[in-house]
Amino acid sequence: MHYIFLIHGIGDGTPSDDFSKFGENLAAKFCKERKLTLDDWKDRFKVLPVLWDDATADAELSIFKMSFDKDGVAKSDRALVGGSNFLETALGLFDTSAWRYFMTFFVGDVIAYVDEQDNGIRRRVWETISEQFKDCPDDQIPEYSIFGHSLGSVIAYDYMYSILTRGQLFDFKNKPELSAARLKGLSDGFKNLVTFGSPIALFWMRWGDVWPHDFAKLTNPIQGDRRWLNFWCHHDLVAYPLRGYFSDKPSPGNIEDIKVNTGIAMPWAHTGYWKSRRMVSEISKLFP
Repeated sequence: MHYIFLIHGIGDGTPSDDFSKFGENLAAKFCKERKLTLDDWKDRFKVLPVLWDDATADAELSIFKMSFDKDGVAKSDRALVGGSNFLETALGLFDTSAWRYFMTFFVGDVIAYVDEQDNGIRRRVWETISEQFKDCPDDQIPEYSIFGHSLGSVIAYDYMYSILTRGQLFDFKNKPELSAARLKGLSDGFKNLVTFGSPIALFWMRWGDVWPHDFAKLTNPIQGDRRWLNFWCHHDLVAYPLRGYFSDKPSPGNIEDIKVNTGIAMPWAHTGYWKSRRMVSEISKLFP
């Protein structure tokens, strides 16, 4: 069994809808190319959502209401975060309150995440992943891949960077101390990192020891037989290609930037990855 963990971006949306459609499209593509049935897919893969948005949502909602003297949140306020159709979202582009709501949740999630000392987001991600492997011996962790969108891509990268490069679990308050055998099992089981709509490049600015001198000290944790696919759209203001940071390194690692067309403008260009046929096709190739 190969586990695929899906980590969403900024909260207060409906990530489960995106996850379900993406999982269906990936299964259909994989089976069609190999003349397999959906039961074959289910025998080989388990797609699991990693939902962390409620770790920050209550506080952000309070900020929005208290700062702008709102008793409740109008449907139009949520147009850019959880709009149910194209027209509703398009109208939100001209609504200051909708942009304010969007920025409250977008910036709020980012600020909450970079606090490594007491981070409910990191805890939620670890609890979801570790729950699947709790009954597995250290040397029998099954194969798994992690896919992350937007801020979720940063979370996915941080999680694997800490395990593969630092030899420890990423930071949050009262995190468990994992044995060397457990960390090795988690490292050995990991196969693919898939990021899309990713601001990882900007988040490297957190690490003051790597960004001077054109990021000369930055290393790619995805080495050996592991693969890293980074999807980006030219119209997505949040997405950054990443291979250039490693191309001149002695061990550049296995990273590939793949340009896709997800939409003509924000916010559609940033949210359209989940439905991209090109992305599903390239991801399907990762698996034998």
